[in-house]
Amino acid sequence: MRKFIGIALLVSCMVWSCAGFIPGIMQGIGKKASTEERQISATGKIGPSMTPVPLPMYLGNGGLDIRLAVMAPEAENGVPDYLPLFVQGLLNSNFRKYSAIFLTERQNLEKLISDQKIGANGKYSEKDLETLAEWSNAQYFLTGLIQVPAKNTYSLQLFLTDTNTQTRKAVYQAEGALAQFTGNGELVNQAAMNVLDQMQVAITDAGKEALLAGNSGMASTEASLARGIAAQAKSDFVDAVFSYAETLIYDSSREEAMSRLNALSSIISGGNIGPSLGSEQEIRNKWISVFTKTTEFFDKHPPFEIAFDPYLVTEKAVDPVNNVTDLGMRVILAPSVIGFNVLNTLLEGLEKSGNRKNWGFSGWPIHNLDQKKSKTVVFGGKSAFSYKIDASLVNENSKTISKSNITLNTQNLDFANGDLSVKIPGGDMEVLLFANVKADDLTPALTITINSINGVAVKNLNARGYNMRIYPDNLEERFPINPASAIPDNLALIRGGFFTMGSPENEPERSGIEDPQHRVTLRSFYMGKHPVTQKEYQEVMGENPSANAGSNYPVDTVSWYDAVEFCNRLSQKEGLKPVYTINKEASDSSNTSAYDNVKWQVSWDRTANGYRLPTEAEWEYACRAGTSTPFSTGRNITTSQANYDGNYPYDNNEKGASLGQTSPVDKYEPNPWGLHDMHGNVREWCWDWYGSYTDAAQVNPQGPAVGSYRVDRGGSWNLGGQYLRSAGRGSITASTRDNDLGFRVIRP
Repeated sequence: MRKFIGIALLVSCMVWSCAGFIPGIMQGIGKKASTEERQISATGKIGPSMTPVPLPMYLGNGGLDIRLAVMAPEAENGVPDYLPLFVQGLLNSNFRKYSAIFLTERQNLEKLISDQKIGANGKYSEKDLETLAEWSNAQYFLTGLIQVPAKNTYSLQLFLTDTNTQTRKAVYQAEGALAQFTGNGELVNQAAMNVLDQMQVAITDAGKEALLAGNSGMASTEASLARGIAAQAKSDFVDAVFSYAETLIYDSSREEAMSRLNALSSIISGGNIGPSLGSEQEIRNKWISVFTKTTEFFDKHPPFEIAFDPYLVTEKAVDPVNNVTDLGMRVILAPSVIGFNVLNTLLEGLEKSGNRKNWGFSGWPIHNLDQKKSKTVVFGGKSAFSYKIDASLVNENSKTISKSNITLNTQNLDFANGDLSVKIPGGDMEVLLFANVKADDLTPALTITINSINGVAVKNLNARGYNMRIYPDNLEERFPINPASAIPDNLALIRGGFFTMGSPENEPERSGIEDPQHRVTLRSFYMGKHPVTQKEYQEVMGENPSANAGSNYPVDTVSWYDAVEFCNRLSQKEGLKPVYTINKEASDSSNTSAYDNVKWQVSWDRTANGYRLPTEAEWEYACRAGTSTPFSTGRNITTSQANYDGNYPYDNNEKGASLGQTSPVDKYEPNPWGLHDMHGNVREWCWDWYGSYTDAAQVNPQGPAVGSYRVDRGGSWNLGGQYLRSAGRGSITASTRDNDLGFRVIRP
C-alpha cells in the first residue's frame, strides 16, 4: 500500500484552478501561433509561489466592530481607467485578509450609487457620503485621489471619513511607478497598513510581513477584475468578459468576478457584444475582431492545465538491502473549463445574431470567414493534445537523485449541437515516477524541477516558479511507509490534493452556512471505506448501543465522545499511538454549550499515527471524490444510490423509497474513491467545532479552536435529499446520541 512520506509543496501555486482539481503548477506547450496560421497554441505560464501565513492575521477583535466602505479613488487625466478600481479592489482584499472589518461589497456600493444618483464623475460630496452611510450602514468611508504629477509617476492619496462626525482626515500619500501599484501591490499594501493603523486595527507580525511583502497573484487577480469593470463601463463587453474569465483563472473563488461574468455572459450569448452597430459589414467585422481576441486569450491562457499533487508517495516497498524505493507524484491534465465556457458563450451569441450562416461562420472562424467548413475544429486543426513532461528530483546539495518523464493526453475535441459549441474534453491523470531514490540522498528539503515540456526547455517558455520546494516530515525514518500488512482492507487511500470547499450560490437547497467557498489543500490519508459497523464497534468497545441492530449495519446512537474513545482503543489494539488525550475528570472550558452534559477535555496529538475522526475538510474532500456537483453521483441522488427519506427528494426530483432505518454499509455503490455511504445511512461525526467559513485558502484546516457544537456530515436515513449534499453541514452537541448518528475513522 502507498503512504505519503510527508513531502509537501511549500505552497499552493496556481494560475488556472477549477473546483476539485489539485493545486499546483499550470504549464502548457505548443507551437506558437504564426500570423498566417492563427492556431490557438497551448503555451502558458507556471504559477508563482506564495508562502502561507498563519490565520488570523490580526490581534484582538481585528476591527470586528468597524463597518467600512471603500470607494474607487477619483482619477485625474492620464490615469489608466482601471487603476482606481484596482486600488479599490486590492484594498478590499487586504482588509478582508488582514482584519475582521465588515466591508460593504463593491457591487452593493455601485447599486446604491446608481439608485441614489450620487457621485457624479466619481466625486463624492459630504452629502453623498451621508446618503450612502444611511443606506449602507457604513461608519467610515475610504475615498481617494490618483494623479500624475510627473511622467510615468502616479500619486495616491487616501482619506478616511467618519460618517458620525463628518470629519475627514488624510491617512496616506505616496508616489511611485505604475509597477509599484500593480506588480505585487506595494503602494496599495502600504496604504492598507496605514489605514488599519489609523483605525487602530492591530496586525500580527507575520501579517505585517506578509502584507508589506505583497502578493503578485492577488494583484493580478484584482488588475484583471478592474480591467473588466472598466471595459464593461465603456460597453466593451468582449474585453470585459475575457478580463472576468482571466480573474477566475487567477482565483477561481472570486465571487464578484463570477457574478459579473455570469451576468455579462447572458448578454453576450443573446447576441449583444457591445454598442449597436450600423451596417451588417460593421457587425461582421466586429465578430471577426471578437474571435481574434479569443485566439489571443487562449494563447495567453492555454486550453489545458497541468496540476501537480503536492505530495510524493512511495510506489513500492523499500528495498531493505539497498535502502531505496520509488517515489511518485500524481499529475493531472485538465481542461480549463472557464475558457471553454467563454468560447461557447461567444459561439452562442454569434448564432443569436442570425447571420452566422450568411457570413460563412462554421464552428469558430479562424481562417477565411467566407469559406464554410463543416465541423471546424477550434484549435488550429488539432483534435487532441499531448504533453510530455521531463522532471528531476534534486536535493539540497544540488544532486539530481532521480529523473522522470510522463506523457499526458487529452480526449478529442468535438463540436456538439452541430458546430455551434465545443464539447469540453476530458483530461488525463498519471503518476510521475522517480525510481530508485536512495534514503541517504534525502535532505531536509528537496526540489522537483520541471525541465521541459514536449522537448521545449522551460526557460524558453513563458514560465516562472517551476521549481517545487518540498519537505520530508520525518527524515529519521527516511522512508516511513506503512507495510501493506499494517493497513486493514477496510481503509481506502485518499490521495492528498486540492478542492473547493462549500457550495456555490446557485446550488439548489443550499444553506448560507456553506459559504464562502474557499480553496483547501489536504495531505493524503487513509479513510474507512464505510462507517464503523456494529460488529467493529462491539469488538473494540465491548458493547453495541445501536437502535437498529445488524452486525454489518453502521453503529448508531454514539456520541462524539464515544467516537473519539473508540479511535483511541482501536489504535491501542493495533499497536498504534493514540491520537487523542482524553481527560474525563476535567470539564472542557472551550465548550460553552449549556446542552452538553459531558464535557471531557479532548486534545489532538498531531504527531500520533493512530485512528481519529476526519476533519470537516477531509470529510467533504473524500465525499466529493473529485466532483464539484451537489453529490458525488451528480446533480441528483436517488434512493437506489443512498439510504435517505425518499419522500423528500432533492430539488423537487422524483420521490423514492424510505427504509425507515439504517441499512448494511455495503448495500449501495461506493463513490469514485471507493467509499460507501458518504451520502445517507447515518450522519457522521467530524473532529471540528462548528464555525463560520473564511474565504481564505487553507492547508489542512482543523476547524475553530473553540465552540459549542461539533460538526456532523452526510445526512441520514431519516433526512431528505437536501441534507445528503457533499457541502451540507450539521452541528450538534458532542454528548448527543441519536439513532441516525454514527462515524467513520481515518489514519495517516
